[in-house]
Amino acid sequence: MTETRSVGLPSLPTELAAEPVVLTPHPLQRCGAFAIAVMAGVDHPCAVDESSLGGVWKEMTEDLVGVAGLHDAKQPGGFWLSVSYMLWPNSKMNTTNRKKLTPQQRAEATRAWRTVPEVGEWPGAPCVLCGRQACGFFGKVDVPLAGSVEYLNTTVPGHGGVALCVGCLASFYALPYGCLVHSGRLSVVHSWDEEFLAAAIRNQLEHTRRQASWGEAPVLPAGGFEREQLVVDLLRRYRGRKTVTSGVSLLVFTNSNKKQEFTEHSLSQSLISWLRTTALWPRRAAAWSQLERACGGRKVSGQARLARLLVAEPHRVPRTIASTVHEAVDGTKPPRIPAAAVGLYELLSSFLYEVMKMPEQHVHEIEQLGVRAAELIIAQSEPLKKFTVAYRRPGDLRRWVNAQSVAWLTAEFARQREPFITPRQLKLLFEFSDQAWLYRNLFFTAVIAELHRRGYATDPEDAASARKGIETEDGEEL
Repeated sequence: MTETRSVGLPSLPTELAAEPVVLTPHPLQRCGAFAIAVMAGVDHPCAVDESSLGGVWKEMTEDLVGVAGLHDAKQPGGFWLSVSYMLWPNSKMNTTNRKKLTPQQRAEATRAWRTVPEVGEWPGAPCVLCGRQACGFFGKVDVPLAGSVEYLNTTVPGHGGVALCVGCLASFYALPYGCLVHSGRLSVVHSWDEEFLAAAIRNQLEHTRRQASWGEAPVLPAGGFEREQLVVDLLRRYRGRKTVTSGVSLLVFTNSNKKQEFTEHSLSQSLISWLRTTALWPRRAAAWSQLERACGGRKVSGQARLARLLVAEPHRVPRTIASTVHEAVDGTKPPRIPAAAVGLYELLSSFLYEVMKMPEQHVHEIEQLGVRAAELIIAQSEPLKKFTVAYRRPGDLRRWVNAQSVAWLTAEFARQREPFITPRQLKLLFEFSDQAWLYRNLFFTAVIAELHRRGYATDPEDAASARKGIETEDGEEL
């Protein structure tokens, strides 16, 4: 009997023995393959050989056999039994008559389930994922959901399921080691950037092993939306390179008989690159901290709420930043501009340009309009409250802009300069499809940031002090 046969694997044919584990287009298989690599002590799945795969297979089998003495998953040490109901329902380790079986019978049934047939008994079909020789057909008992709850992994009567080779089957068995197991669901971070994926799986596997071996609760951030927080934190702390070269997905799933789920949240490469700058660039890091604090509520922390937006609803980030600035200004009596306004404005501007790919020229034009609006507010000693109230409704804001256009024509410092607002700027703010609200967010924060830069204050003495010494673009003092 060969060493691999003793742990549930037969001696592999030549085409599999040299490189038994390969990466395929299936995200969950890829995550499992990297989990095998980490467990085997190598850097990449391609470095896993037949012997090391046998060692990993043995470890995975013994982890499941180790819960054979438990009656149910609620008992101490029942981690893997609990996972089996989420990933491998109807398997031989969690049959409905489990409580009637002896620990030895449960252990034997589990080992039988995790034993691959001899090569001569293989079906002669190619693996559906990598095209190599399959070792059998596998369905819901062994393979989690393919891509959505519509793919229930059920098969026609009399058929075993999809054809998988030993390496791909092992990858699915290793998948939970790289997952966060929490609240009846598993979640894993996937990326086509293999270096980042390896780091993500390695980081999670250490926590999962402790959770399984010592019965520790999963290490989770406080404040809610734990999975989203872990992804954002992982991306911001990742130091392998200055950027991640591909998009990242958070996959949340369960293969349970009670409720099946497969949810994917995708983060684009542009969003990831921007997100990493909020940790690597000091100015953005400071603004990020201010935004996190401002996003907090009674039940959900600011860090959690912001992480949820970035992972699940990134299109709402600009509005959140603008609302944060608006609430900070409008929530004081009289309204005052916080020091954080400039950093938050820069954060919003960079998000629109770098993540949402809005034309740089359009962004620049709205920012310049914000500068002119700030100049007028200061020149007229106009109460800031008028602007913050007008911003709440597009119609009111448009009337405010029209009034400023008239004021600009009569302002002494504005003579021989460009118009207050151009037709294109007006269209961007109020008529530009579904993106007009984004430009209004940018305009509002640009005005507030420019007012802060110029030392604008709401009471007369501070306002006069702020205006004193401010120069116009042609060098003349106001």
